[in-house]
Amino acid sequence: MHIGEEEVGPFGFAQLPENGLTEDTLVWWQGAPNWQRAGDVTELEPLLMQSAQAVAGEPATSEPADSDSRPTIHCPYCGEKILAVARKCRYCNEWLRPDEKTEKSMTGGGTDHSSLSRRKKTVLGLIIGVLALVALSLVALLVYNKMNEPGVVVRGADEPEPEVEQVVEERNVEETPAEVPAEVAEPAWDAGHPLFGYSHEFEGYMPFEGKNYPIKVTLDAYGGRITNVVYTNVTYGGQIRMTCTEVDERINFFSLEGKAGSKDFSMHLSYDDYLNIEGVAWEGDRQLQVYMHPTCTHVK
Repeated sequence: MHIGEEEVGPFGFAQLPENGLTEDTLVWWQGAPNWQRAGDVTELEPLLMQSAQAVAGEPATSEPADSDSRPTIHCPYCGEKILAVARKCRYCNEWLRPDEKTEKSMTGGGTDHSSLSRRKKTVLGLIIGVLALVALSLVALLVYNKMNEPGVVVRGADEPEPEVEQVVEERNVEETPAEVPAEVAEPAWDAGHPLFGYSHEFEGYMPFEGKNYPIKVTLDAYGGRITNVVYTNVTYGGQIRMTCTEVDERINFFSLEGKAGSKDFSMHLSYDDYLNIEGVAWEGDRQLQVYMHPTCTHVK
């Protein structure tokens, strides 16, 4: 404590009166935020009374400070025993009355636990919001990538599969001159031709961005015409019904057209005598290579 301009102590609780404790004495104890006037400290009132009696020449009570008969409580923050009328715990320095704590918070002193709790909740809410936004972005990216895979058809749950009219190529056959036998005017491509005269199943793949996407094509080939064409994206299970728009048996070539969702999808394919197929496919403006080989052939 301060006696005049001099700082003295420390003293035990019971030693303060005999060392000149008065109401105007500035005192400090372990855990106090700053020096305080002794008359403003509730716990020092019995000692101040002893000091006043000593100054007036009255005998001081021999009862120790710890035997104070005033009501006491346990601090709700640190559990130490304090006076029931105390406004602030002398051990942990926490304010015990809500109005005192609010005033202290408004003046910038101490720790406002409710304010800290609100700040933690705000930060947690921001983190959850950012994580939700990232998750939605990832889902949207996955959907976009899936829709842009080659040859994938996306339809609504109630949307019926579009009917595709099978187009049969029309040939303009000029009248056969009298000197040419009629049986050779249109070649019989089914006779001995590797593609025509059978129903075929082909399997293969399309290279795209460093990956090979497996595909499958089934078709019927009779009389120089290709019908009942179904293209399947094996990875995603999407199917496209296609029509043959051009056939040239002399160079082993044919082309197919269909729709992949809202995009045009076409294939220009060439094959060898073993029905190994190579060619290109277009999905909108995107060009893809095609490689297939026969896996099954049926004779009707």
